[in-house]
Formats: sequence, C-alpha cells, structure tokens
Amino acid sequence: MLATRTSQKLSRIVHPNQNGFVPFRNIHSTIDLFTAAQAAVSADPAMAKALALLLDVCKAYDSVDREFLYDGSGVQTRTLRLYGHFMKARRRIDAEPRVKGVLLRSEAGEVQLKVGGYAGDTASYVRSEMEVAIVMEITGEFALASGLRLNEGKTLVVALNPDAIAHLEALPPPLQVQAVTKLARYLGIPVGSVPGPAYTWQLARTQLVMRLALATRKTMTVDQRSLVVMAVVIPKLLYIGRHQWPTKVLIESFQRMIDNFVWHACFSEDKVEGRAWLNKQVAGLPRKAGGLGIPNLKMELLAHAAVTVNAWALEADTNTLIVGDVVAGAGAKATSRKLHVSPRHTPRPTQFPRFTESLRATGLSLCNVYGGVVSLEDKEDMLLLRVKLHAISVYNPEAAHIRGAKGLVGWICITCFGNARRRGYCERS
Repeated sequence: MLATRTSQKLSRIVHPNQNGFVPFRNIHSTIDLFTAAQAAVSADPAMAKALALLLDVCKAYDSVDREFLYDGSGVQTRTLRLYGHFMKARRRIDAEPRVKGVLLRSEAGEVQLKVGGYAGDTASYVRSEMEVAIVMEITGEFALASGLRLNEGKTLVVALNPDAIAHLEALPPPLQVQAVTKLARYLGIPVGSVPGPAYTWQLARTQLVMRLALATRKTMTVDQRSLVVMAVVIPKLLYIGRHQWPTKVLIESFQRMIDNFVWHACFSEDKVEGRAWLNKQVAGLPRKAGGLGIPNLKMELLAHAAVTVNAWALEADTNTLIVGDVVAGAGAKATSRKLHVSPRHTPRPTQFPRFTESLRATGLSLCNVYGGVVSLEDKEDMLLLRVKLHAISVYNPEAAHIRGAKGLVGWICITCFGNARRRGYCERS
C-alpha cells in the first residue's frame, strides 16, 4: 500500500540516473555515464575543459540529520509541506541553467548529462572549471537542510580531456584536478583522465592473489577449488571486463592462473609441475554431466557481452540507448552512430565466435549472428514469457521496441510451435 501511494511521487523525486531505485538501472549504468562523458568530450572541442566531480559524502548514511527528517515527516501536514519543498528543490543541479554539463550526442538524440549518482558516490559533470563553484554551492545548501555534508578533501576532480589540464584555472580550495597519470577508484573501477586497462587488470590480479591465499591453504580437492573460482574469480573478472575489455593475451594469462589454481592450488601463470587428470573439454562440463565446471574465461566474457548488449537493446530507455551509442562510438565522432541489433540477419560464420576490440562490438556481433529463436519447452515457460512481456509493456513501454537492422523491431510474436522470436522489418530505400 505504501509503495502504491508513493509511486506517483517517487518518479518526480528520485533522479532518473540514481540506480538502485530506478528499474532496469544498475551500478554499471552509472559507470557507463562516466565512460560516455569521456568519449563525448574527446570528440567535441567545445567541451574540451569538461570535468567530472566525484563527490565524496562524509559518512553517507551516518551523518544524515535524522531528527530533521523525523520532525518533517512526523505530522501529516508537515509531511506534505516537506514533500512540496523537495519537489521544488529536486534536481537543483539539473535545473541550474549556469551548469551546462556534458552533451551526449547520438543519431537517436541528445542527453545533457549533469548528474550520475549511486548512493554516496555521486558524480557531477561540468563543462568548464567555472561551473565547479556553482555545484559546490548547491551541495552546500543541501547540506544545511539535510546534514549530508560533502567531504571536499576527498572529492575528486577528473579532467575528461587530458590535454586541457594545463589550461584549467584554479579550482575552489581544497579541490584540485587529478593528475593525468593518476587513477582513482570509482564504483570499483579505476578511472582517470586517461583510461588504464593494463593497470586495472594488474590490480585485479594482485587482489585475487591476496583473496585466494587463504583458499589455497583451506581447500583440499580440485572440486572445492573449482567452486571457489566460480564464486570469487569469475564475478570479479566479469565486473572489470564490463568496462575494461581485456585483450586476448590477458585472457590467456588469467585462464592459465585459473587452471593452475584448480589443479595445483597455485594462482599463478607460471608453469607448474604436474598435470591435470581430465582434459579441458571434460573438466569444463557441468557436474551433472561428469565434469568439474571449470570455467572458460573467454566463453564467459563472450556470454557476458551478448547478455549485456541484448539487455540494453530490449530494456533500455531512450537516454540509456543514447549512452550506449556514445560508449560504443568511443569518441570517434561528435555524433555517434546509432547501433542496431538485428538477430538472424547475419549469416552464421564457420569459425568460432570472434573476440573483438570492445564489449559492445563483441556483444553486437554475437546477438546478430546467434540471437533470435528461443525454444520454449513447456507451458510454464510460455506463461513466464507472457508475464514478462506484460510487465515490459506496462512498466516500460519504450522497451517494447528494440533496435532492428535499419528500423525498429516492433513486436515479439509467439507462434503456435511454442517459439518466441524477434521479427525485424527493414526499411527499404
């Protein structure tokens, strides 16, 4: 009942970029905003001085003035006045005309990015150093009302264009622009003026060596260590691979580490004495099929790319689609090309699925070649599909259309054979 009564107002109070509260958004969507802003700035000279403010809140949950909230929400009349104040002052940074933010351009439209938030790790994007003081003033006013104060000493200022650092004016103290060679942790991913995938993967290797040190001594069998790999190693590598796509050399290196840990209890890529008592094909089979379930990192990354792109094409709203276009464009043009997902429109290759230069390019290729018909074996699956389609059409009408080859895939049809397929209609010139 509470959710029903507040649902009409929450959509106007909660920022659309606040993942954790907005459906179909997660922590990766927030990191994608930073990546898209960096790509857009590198392609547009007009935004050469754009900055990203990674705001750090003093004890994000403990420093909130709860007595203020209790007093304001304790009585119904006060609650109404408090909600009215929130609705007038909501999204102050977005409504501030002096803050221009970063403009993300795609053939599908434009998105003016000013704020991307995740709990206490909120980022604000400004087009020049002159807008930094305005953002700090707005956050200061909010702190006076809520008690949620900004830790200016730990707030990071990242220049999205490394060539513009030398031309930036001084920022309000104690803020300083992060050095071009320095990387800072943002939502689990090291970010900076220049992306550092090599450093990110080296850091992941160091962290995994430390985490698996105890597991190496506590586990006694190959079966136990294979479970540890699936629970600890693979989620870590997939999280990083979502934003820092690895090279083939890195994949082979980590695969050797995984195999050595499972078979020899040594998380290292160096050659270890001894041999596995199952070949890779059998060891990679599920346990119910007689294998050990040892993961193949390359296949895991390929599946991760396909699922990511497929979910983006099916569930994303217009703004998220534009962000995906900009991320995939990687700053090649000021207006990014509009991506299209058209399952079964690409002939199936005779060779193994290719591992391309980025996650989105790899996922797009896999969806085009291997996506399409999904067999439903029983009535329960058919009923579940109907429920999902109904939920999508009611709660996210824009998701009823996914991008097709040259137009839009307008609908999903269920045939009498029990198959669900996406049928694409191409525009003809």
